[in-house]
Amino acid sequence: MPDPILAVDCGTTTSSAILVLDGKEELIEEPSGHGRTWPSAVSLDGDHLVTGTAAENRKRRHPDLYRAEFKSELAQGRQVKLGDRSFPVPRLFAALLVAMKAEAERVAGGEVNRAVLTIPASYQPYDKRRDLMIESATMAGFSAVELLPEPVAAGLAPATGAPVPVGSVLAIYDFGGGTFDCALVRVAPKGNKVLGYASLEDCGGRDIDAGLAALIQSHADAELAEHTRTPRGRLVLGDVVTQIKHQLSAAESADDDYGTTDIVVSATRGQVEEITRPLINRTLECLQGMLNAAGTSLADVTAVLMVGGVTRMPVVRATVAKALGCPLREPKSPELAVVQGAARFAAAAGTRFAAPASIRTAERPLRWEFPDDQASLTEWLVKRGDRFTANQPLARVRLLGGALWELRADDADGRVVSLHAEGGDAVFSGDWLVTAETVDARVRATPVQVHSCSHASALRGVAFRPGPKQWVAAAADTGVVAVYDVASGYNAWAAAQGSGGCAAVYSPDGEYLASGCDDGRASIWCAADGSERSVFECGTPVTGVSFSRDGKRLATASDCLHVWDTGTGTPVTLRAGTVRDVCFSPVDDLLAASYPADWTTRVFDAAPGRAATVLTEVECRAAAGFAAFSGDGTRLAAGLDDDSAGIWDSRGGQRVAIVPHAAVRDAAFHQDGITVATGGADGYARLWNIATGAELARVEHGAAVNAVAFSPDGTLLATAGGDRYSRFWQIK
Repeated sequence: MPDPILAVDCGTTTSSAILVLDGKEELIEEPSGHGRTWPSAVSLDGDHLVTGTAAENRKRRHPDLYRAEFKSELAQGRQVKLGDRSFPVPRLFAALLVAMKAEAERVAGGEVNRAVLTIPASYQPYDKRRDLMIESATMAGFSAVELLPEPVAAGLAPATGAPVPVGSVLAIYDFGGGTFDCALVRVAPKGNKVLGYASLEDCGGRDIDAGLAALIQSHADAELAEHTRTPRGRLVLGDVVTQIKHQLSAAESADDDYGTTDIVVSATRGQVEEITRPLINRTLECLQGMLNAAGTSLADVTAVLMVGGVTRMPVVRATVAKALGCPLREPKSPELAVVQGAARFAAAAGTRFAAPASIRTAERPLRWEFPDDQASLTEWLVKRGDRFTANQPLARVRLLGGALWELRADDADGRVVSLHAEGGDAVFSGDWLVTAETVDARVRATPVQVHSCSHASALRGVAFRPGPKQWVAAAADTGVVAVYDVASGYNAWAAAQGSGGCAAVYSPDGEYLASGCDDGRASIWCAADGSERSVFECGTPVTGVSFSRDGKRLATASDCLHVWDTGTGTPVTLRAGTVRDVCFSPVDDLLAASYPADWTTRVFDAAPGRAATVLTEVECRAAAGFAAFSGDGTRLAAGLDDDSAGIWDSRGGQRVAIVPHAAVRDAAFHQDGITVATGGADGYARLWNIATGAELARVEHGAAVNAVAFSPDGTLLATAGGDRYSRFWQIK
């Protein structure tokens, strides 16, 4: 049975908790208040901190010993004064968590030592407030504490309507008691991801209460004015105002008694709406600013999720719906959405684990056994990078008796990756002396350069034309696209496309060639004679182009992901966010795009006739710079970090191989689906077997390799470099 977990939403004005036990979720109600939420308040009673409703009940008698809404002071490091004593904010949170934990353990009938605490999205990694929240839970007695951003939790909460499809983008509109928070969240199969966030620390239900209290005081008679001059009297008025505000969510007017007096306090919905509208306008400005900062627009937002108790007010829902023009979705309990989502996250704790990586690698350790278990290494017969054959001598050692022994390779060909001892070292039986890697005899150990073509400037793209003849196109920095016959070096045609060039790509039937340039245009050329067929105005530098499998659509990478109808020239799909490279799958409607800003490569379901949705997303450790599909569409190559490329399952997102290459800039799949070529700023192109992780061969281009491509028959590898040359290598 899994351990019980307490999910806690630590709010500014109220907090809530749900116990997750044996697959069931139970709301933990406050014993003294019997409410669904706990007031985020404390009061000092002697040496003991009382919390929640008990603290609220004491505030009128001892206002100097009472404090609420202390969450906003978490990062300031100040002590909170209660009477003549001072407490750090984490200690106040801990007192509230202690009370929640005790009630949860009563319900569970045993210890509850794990907790999930929700935090604002603004608590980014390395924010000290994260550590302080964990410190609070640790002081309360929790031994294992997880943190979950509030918008991610809200996106997991039960909501009205149909389930939100994977790939959708939700705008979270969280108008709570103390603050306003908004976030942009993508629904992903492996956990929702925050794309952007913003908040207002001085915009919440308490500000509406304060405005309504000020309005009532401005019209108060002498008796009410006299009562509200004292701290206690103002606390009583605050309670009355909150009750009236809640009633006005369902009524046009409301009133309530002022404490135990005969004074009646009243207000109308119109008055509250007049106070609330400026605050709503501020929230909408905050949300729009967040969208702008995230590089997206309302057109990309699937729905707006309304969270927080203030969103129950009709004026809030109506104003937001009119201003945004997006569908509004509501959690079944807006004020409990965050804790309900946190409970679902807690319930899935058993799915958050890491198994040993099953990434394919061809590296294998070589060890030897010696008589007397010891010897001295006299010399290596190979060096790092050398290829060797099965049973080839790799080193000599001298035994204790003085005899020389050869250390031979095992029964497989390989390449030396590293040597782990030096001449003169003492070595022992079982020592790992050599790391080798398997080699694949299907590819030449040393590919042969068969031709090269000179260009006007450094190259940024290269592509072979489908068909029996080996024609190749290259795009140069000067904006010139040139087409050559590889066998003869004959220049069939060249065309100037603008300032600067990018990757060039042929249509699947070989009839057309697409290219892009730095002046914001993408062009389609007739492959036979170089006549320009179409021009697409993308607005910003185009860094990647790709034809769909039927050639009827063209994807372009710029400040947006555009997909154009090649017949009409109109964009049929638009995605915000700077894209560095794009690649259509050769067998279906998947479209991969690399996003350097957030170090991801996303795979979209880009079927025509509907909006593109994110099917999967792979996270890199550096700015992703390229994307390439295998011939059967099942594998995706993309930049993993500055010095390696990753190979992923294109639909599931699982990484299946890593190929190390210094300053890697491009990758291409061979037709066999197993061999991958990479090009890098180190001046080399390398061939890899991704089934084993082995490096098969490498070629030295002579300058940075910016692009690589295989010929249609799989016998040639093209490299395009910063030295103004495209080179062609016989690999089979």
